[in-house]
Amino acid sequence: MNSFRDEIRGVPFLKITFPFVVGIVISQEFRLLWSVLFLSVVALLCLIFLFKRESIKNCTTFLLLVAVGFCAAQAAAPTRQLPRGEKIEALIEVADGLKYTSKRTRQTTSAYVRAYRTTGDSSCHKSNERVVIYVDTTTQLSVGQLFAVEVYANDVVRDGETSYSRQMRARGVTSALFVRSQNVRDWNVGYVNSLEYGARIFRNRVSAQLCARLKDRDDGAVLAALLTGDRSHLTPQLKRRYQLAGASHILALSGMHLSMIFIVFNLLLKPLVLLGQRMNLAKSLVILLIIWGYAYVSGLSLSVCRSAIMITIAQLTLMTTTRANSYNSIFIAAFITLAIWPLALFDISFQLSYAAMIFIVFFAPRFIRWVRVPRYLCWLRNVVAVTLAAQIGVAPLVAATFGAISFSSLIINPIVALTTPLIMLFGGAVGVPFSDSICQWIFTIHNGAISLGESLKWGSVENISLSWVETMWCYILLIIIMLIIKFRGRCSCLNSRKSEK
Repeated sequence: MNSFRDEIRGVPFLKITFPFVVGIVISQEFRLLWSVLFLSVVALLCLIFLFKRESIKNCTTFLLLVAVGFCAAQAAAPTRQLPRGEKIEALIEVADGLKYTSKRTRQTTSAYVRAYRTTGDSSCHKSNERVVIYVDTTTQLSVGQLFAVEVYANDVVRDGETSYSRQMRARGVTSALFVRSQNVRDWNVGYVNSLEYGARIFRNRVSAQLCARLKDRDDGAVLAALLTGDRSHLTPQLKRRYQLAGASHILALSGMHLSMIFIVFNLLLKPLVLLGQRMNLAKSLVILLIIWGYAYVSGLSLSVCRSAIMITIAQLTLMTTTRANSYNSIFIAAFITLAIWPLALFDISFQLSYAAMIFIVFFAPRFIRWVRVPRYLCWLRNVVAVTLAAQIGVAPLVAATFGAISFSSLIINPIVALTTPLIMLFGGAVGVPFSDSICQWIFTIHNGAISLGESLKWGSVENISLSWVETMWCYILLIIIMLIIKFRGRCSCLNSRKSEK
């Protein structure tokens, strides 16, 4: 028990993040008046200063963090502002690029309703409600464009709570608007300029240029997704191929892609460390500028910003030349992300990302120690170990959300782990001689691996149904197994030391 307490003390941000998360979860069940919340926070702060007993202070601090998490989530919760069931004239601001729906019968994107008025009402009402809009396949819209239209506001999901409705709420979307061209009053009311929109416009331009670089349209779409995070050029068939092969994570810009950039520039700028502490600081600042510059180019999406925060913490750790606890770094990044976007807790990408990181940190080093291979096969063992550890961590979530688990990724990921950074390297080398030809040749190997994973009949298990209660029990069981492995390994080390003495 003492060793377990020591482990918890080594991860102080776990003790901060956990009650904060509890507060966010509780906020989804009911709302409180802000005056009540303010008085509660003040009362808890007073109790912390009044009582000197450590146990009472710890309980009060826990409740204070729960209250802060509750306040943050309640403040960030999307609210329904548009009237339902009646026609309104709305001023809509386009927030992202258009994408085809799964059946390719419409295009869709996220937007904001900035103002509206009902039929027969002469006065306009301000609004900041985030919505998803559907337009026909011939409509052209750009990021930041304002247009006026007569529409009906519909709830995103009408048939109770589903995984889709939770995802939409986590992203702040509350309404769905079906925009028909004949109901549009003015397509070009104006444009909005902002840092976020500027990033997305720049990303769309770069993405279009990358798509045109390669002869094969699907290869160009994958290259654009890898380098900019723009997946609007990916066809449903191509997404399905990657899903069956267990390589969907390749198409989503995430920590893996930023980690490649982080590792490459750390290696390239490593000689600067020999020039002194100031150059070490300069190296770290340059790498952080590159990471956040890349995040800007990719459109400052939530998943990219989350990964950039995690890498920033890792780089600051390297800069101070101190050995940090990996779990503590993960929880620092999680706390910062949730403090900025509290409802990201219910986003599946957030859940998958942190579940994968925690299980990789725990299982991957152990798999590497347990499996002995010749030196020339170490890279293969390491890739398989990381893939297996991540798959263990995300399996319950994937089964509960998507109803399927892929096993083929264990076979193709060692190949894809080599081809993906090479595609990013040569695909991004604009103007370099023969870079397009080399990139196309690498894509041949990459696509072969995807086809292999797709063709394996046992590669995935589908039609799995898990409730959130069953998913929680799966993770409780995994945590118990992790604790058994952890403390059994510690006991064996202590026994070996005693036998040596």
